[in-house]
Amino acid sequence: MQLARRFFLLPWSERFLLFKAWMLIGFVRVSLLVGRFTGTKRVLDWLQRRPVPRLVARRRHARRVARMVELASHLIPGGRHCLTRAMALEVLLRRRGYRADVKIGVARDDSGKLIAHAWLHCEGVVLIGGEGAANYVEVSPPSS
Repeated sequence: MQLARRFFLLPWSERFLLFKAWMLIGFVRVSLLVGRFTGTKRVLDWLQRRPVPRLVARRRHARRVARMVELASHLIPGGRHCLTRAMALEVLLRRRGYRADVKIGVARDDSGKLIAHAWLHCEGVVLIGGEGAANYVEVSPPSS
């Protein structure tokens, strides 16, 4: 009940952005589970080519868009996955004219097992996935 109340206290523009983030995170999560990274990336690249109208594009601060993605990720099972959040945020930011890139890194855990992490750089700032990103060696993602 508290979540619904907070949602309706948001301005319409924020509600719509949160809804778009929720839909995009859901799509990315399902697509990564049932498909391949390259196929998901190809669809997201297509979506990025459709810009938001200029009046809306820079009005929203990149951190506010990232916050909406964070909120939406809590509403989808598996939505907190770092790659899912980073890819969804990349689409939303690029459509608004920001230079945003998903970075993927690998490291070894205490037992020697290889682990991976994704984060998003937007104009020199890490917006999502920054926690522990310095511990990972960046690798190039597969091309789409």
